[in-house]
Amino acid sequence: MLDLILEAFNKLVDLVKYRQARDEKQFVVFVEPAFQSLMTVHKDYLVMFSQLQMQINSSHELKDAINQLRSARVVYEAERRGVLAQCQVLLGESGLRKFHPFFAAVIAYFQPVDIEPWNTPSMKLLEMLRAGSPEVVIVNDRDFTYTDGTRRYHFDELVEQHTRQLRERWARVSESFAKVMADVNA
Repeated sequence: MLDLILEAFNKLVDLVKYRQARDEKQFVVFVEPAFQSLMTVHKDYLVMFSQLQMQINSSHELKDAINQLRSARVVYEAERRGVLAQCQVLLGESGLRKFHPFFAAVIAYFQPVDIEPWNTPSMKLLEMLRAGSPEVVIVNDRDFTYTDGTRRYHFDELVEQHTRQLRERWARVSESFAKVMADVNA
């Protein structure tokens, strides 16, 4: 009888060890690479938007700033699209349920409620600067207003708003990453 209890206990210990090893492996294979990719993308966004803001505040015309953003956003476009697509797929995997909050945070980083599902923050900003967005009316090379006429803004305010949103979303991704890492290592 004692042998059966010890055998059951050993199997339970083996099961716990197996699950821990599986979780650690999934974290290393799926979560860490997505976090590292998004970190690269986030740094690129901050540099891209900072350069754009400097160009808007300089004596350059708006079209120069638009062209600079258009060319700068291409550098990490594949990385952005890749990490987004990966997390969208992984969010649907039931075997990775433990990591779903992280994958959802990464998706939310790219897709706040005011951005279409296929869009990214830099593409949305580019559209708004080119007046390709239905909610923006270009007043001159430095100013725009929303079509409802509520207020006139400088384009650098728009860039600052996008930068602030990215930083807030990055904080949520980082927090989610820390939580799943702590859970795996607990």
